[in-house]
Amino acid sequence: MSRYFTKRTINRGKAPGSLVFIGERKSDETILNLIQYNEKEIDDFIIAESDLESIPEKIDTEKTSWLNLDALHNLELMKFIKSHFHIHPLLMEDILNTGQRPKVEDFDNCSLISMKMLQLEGDEIAVEQVSFVLSEGLLLSFQERPGDLFDLVRKRLVEAKGRIRTAGADYLCYALMDTLVDHYFDIIGQVGDKVEDLEDVILNHQDQNISTTIYKYKREFRVLHKAILPVRDMLLKILKSEDNQFKQENRQYLRDLLDLCQQALESVESYREQLSDYHNTYNTIVNNRMNDVMKVLTVFASIFIPLTFIAGVYGTNFENIPELTYKYAYFIMWAFFVVIIVGMVIYFKRNKWL
Repeated sequence: MSRYFTKRTINRGKAPGSLVFIGERKSDETILNLIQYNEKEIDDFIIAESDLESIPEKIDTEKTSWLNLDALHNLELMKFIKSHFHIHPLLMEDILNTGQRPKVEDFDNCSLISMKMLQLEGDEIAVEQVSFVLSEGLLLSFQERPGDLFDLVRKRLVEAKGRIRTAGADYLCYALMDTLVDHYFDIIGQVGDKVEDLEDVILNHQDQNISTTIYKYKREFRVLHKAILPVRDMLLKILKSEDNQFKQENRQYLRDLLDLCQQALESVESYREQLSDYHNTYNTIVNNRMNDVMKVLTVFASIFIPLTFIAGVYGTNFENIPELTYKYAYFIMWAFFVVIIVGMVIYFKRNKWL
């Protein structure tokens, strides 16, 4: 399936807000993880799919709660979450659309933040939709499959490092967003290192498939650009708006995250330009080598043209060619050939054509 576009034919003709999973089903597993904490204590629960009704009982309104769901394909679970947490149908529709562009939407009681989780698998970037629903004291996160990049945030929660246990759900949301953006830099660095190595390969002409390699890396940087650019726009919108769930004291962290996104975009653009330069350099080298070959062939052709002309003249079938009866005519012709060859070679070298 394309990493740029998700077909919406399954949603055609349905009413706005209909719960339809749009995208590629990446897992059959459903995992719900509830973490609740305050400054002094933290609780961590794995909730079974058969035990959904216990979610209201487990959530402690006196603590900050983070419910992570690896279950976008599970529409029954999504209906339950929508109903219990009073999530707007249009918001839930965006969550279930894995081709959704990264964005922020503010509703009466919550804010929706959609981003892309990128992970490098071999030489290709895997793209996964991640959505956050942020409300007072509660953060819901939705993923397509188990396994994510948030283990370091969970570790900070357990070890109570920094202000994460005291700053509220909006700071937790920022921490998760920051983790995704930091990983963008990791991927840019890993792919960028491979791009840097291309220079020696191009200059030494060690790989005949260099054009394919360049286009492959340009494709991956397009994926990065498509994921990062909307995040920058989204952060600008959050910082300009006063109607979202981010508290004023935590907005300085979002400004720092905005700067990181801008740096990431500049790095992506720099590597894309570098790849274009590499491609132009490679084509120039190939053309120069082809020109060298053609120059040598042209020199040889130029040398043999007068020889061919002379041989053609004396190869005609006329009877009255006086030179043919001369005793030393053959040797004179060869001497003339040698003079022409040597003279043309000297001429070409003086003009630096050879």
